[in-house]
Amino acid sequence: MKKSPTPERLASAERVRSLRASLGLTFEALARAAGVSVAAVHAWEYGQRIPSAPMLAKLLVVKRPKTGARA
Repeated sequence: MKKSPTPERLASAERVRSLRASLGLTFEALARAAGVSVAAVHAWEYGQRIPSAPMLAKLLVVKRPKTGARA
């Protein structure tokens, strides 16, 4: 039986979800940009885990993907 996320985890989950949505990124794209697994992003967004302070800082500097740019 899973425990319900704490209010702190729910608040963190909402911050990560809002950040990802504002950047227009998928779970996979945010995971790739942050250098973590898709499972980690999922755990953050569903309040199962809270990203560390250094990871939060890294997430805040993730850039929106360029559209139409050539590699």
